[in-house]
Amino acid sequence: MTEGRAGVWLCLINRDGAAFLHRATPLSDPEVIEHELIEICQSANKEAGANCKNLSLHRGKAAIKQRFQTGSVDEVCFLGPELGPLAGLMVGPEQGGWQVDEITVVSSRTGHVDRFLCRQRLGYRADKQAEYLTPVPSESVVYGSGETAVVLSKDQAAALHAMGMMGYRELKGRLMSTTAFLVACGSLIAFSAGGAEAAYPFAVGGSAALGYQWLLQQSVDSIPNKIPRRTLVKRVPIADAIQRITSNPGLRFGFMTALALTGIWAIQNWSPDSSGTTTTQVLEARQMMTGLLGFMMWKLAVVGVTTVPVQRRQPALDEMV
Repeated sequence: MTEGRAGVWLCLINRDGAAFLHRATPLSDPEVIEHELIEICQSANKEAGANCKNLSLHRGKAAIKQRFQTGSVDEVCFLGPELGPLAGLMVGPEQGGWQVDEITVVSSRTGHVDRFLCRQRLGYRADKQAEYLTPVPSESVVYGSGETAVVLSKDQAAALHAMGMMGYRELKGRLMSTTAFLVACGSLIAFSAGGAEAAYPFAVGGSAALGYQWLLQQSVDSIPNKIPRRTLVKRVPIADAIQRITSNPGLRFGFMTALALTGIWAIQNWSPDSSGTTTTQVLEARQMMTGLLGFMMWKLAVVGVTTVPVQRRQPALDEMV
């Protein structure tokens, strides 16, 4: 919330058209909340569903928290008529701008839960000042927002995730195989055009390209693994070391720098001549350019693989949604 003193207006609408409007205050004061609960218990009947057994006045100074901040999860309790299952929820900030991801409305009387997804900015510098939300199943997984949102069950979402991961593994394999094929073909072309002195730098640069592409893939693979260690499968020390190198930008840069220096040293000092013997030669600019051209084969492979159409598993996806 960009305006610290602004609250949030909530309008609950049931299936018969009855509605209830409530203003959620911007501050969460434990003492005020406790007095509100006592007032609810004193004014409500036994069927209201409020838990009034363990209420006690707050002693000591309690911290007052600001609601509706970035990354926060706020709970608001209020007394209102029993509307039953909701048909919609109108929500909007009182002033300023506010971005809300999800709102869950729970009836303390019936225990019914209505879940609403917004996932957009409202108010100041936004397209809408308020938004009308419709409920989605509480156990569902929602992709997107608004009218274009796709609602899936947990099983459907798991199947879709498995399908996406399978496609991702196939994409990684195509990238590596395409890069290796381009490096091999380029080395043959360089050998036929300039002999071993041209083919060797190209092959060294192509080998560095394969290593760099593998590091990028390992770095991407390590992103979903940033979860509590107790939920991870036990890994071998070598795998953990590789993951630390590939997920750390500094270590990854150092590894690639060492690989590039090794390639330059190999091109400069171990370039075979036309007679087949190995002699120390002075590094020439054309050898460096040839090695750089071999290294750029990974980029050419990315362009080629992403532009060539691949048969999608559209029927299976259509069955899910």
